[in-house]
Amino acid sequence: MQRSWFASHFRVARHTNRLDDLVRFYEVGLGLSRVAEFHDHDGYDGVMLGLPDVRYHLEFTQHEEPETLPPPNPDNLMVFYIAEQSTIDQIVKRIGEMGYHPVRPKNPYWAESVTIPDPDGWRIVLVKTENPIPAMGFATYQDHIEKFVKVHDIDTSIENRALDLVSEVGEVAKELLKGSAYGKRDQQITPELQEELGDALFSLLCLANIAKIDLDVALMQVLAKYENRLNNQQDMSSGH
Repeated sequence: MQRSWFASHFRVARHTNRLDDLVRFYEVGLGLSRVAEFHDHDGYDGVMLGLPDVRYHLEFTQHEEPETLPPPNPDNLMVFYIAEQSTIDQIVKRIGEMGYHPVRPKNPYWAESVTIPDPDGWRIVLVKTENPIPAMGFATYQDHIEKFVKVHDIDTSIENRALDLVSEVGEVAKELLKGSAYGKRDQQITPELQEELGDALFSLLCLANIAKIDLDVALMQVLAKYENRLNNQQDMSSGH
């Protein structure tokens, strides 16, 4: 049985005096996704970059007043295990065009990999792995749903899927009303609620597939949007 994890997400935070250079290195050079950012929060700016999303991410911060930072130890490493050698070659090329080049690792264990210092001198290591861990996320389920729809020949128009989603969300609301006896008692979660949520999720995945929308990307974007609003205006509303 898989052991449950006690944390909802994990962040590694690091301070810098070169935020723009550092973000360009990791976002453009390495290829990480920007999942959130904030500006002038008690004098701090910050950018979060996903590994690949907010569940595991890096945060780089910079204060309006530059600080003296200790130099990194060459054995302090951030290691990326990558399945395709061509991907490593592309990363090395992009980062090299920025002026950052491979160096000899202090620890010989990493000699067969590629070690590159970032703008602050902290080192990343690109390792070719033969046993990549399968990525999890909505993409896995979207692919499964796409195959299911084709096998059972239940494809339909985007308009019908949208109406189906609205209908299923209505069924979720109905179960919540039943659970409170239409407001006459404290909410009780009915056994049928899980089924109705599953129906709604199925409809959402089908709709996203027809629209060719990557729900992992969509979720990262909306979380970044909400976190930015919370950091800047202390609520998630659009302000309209």
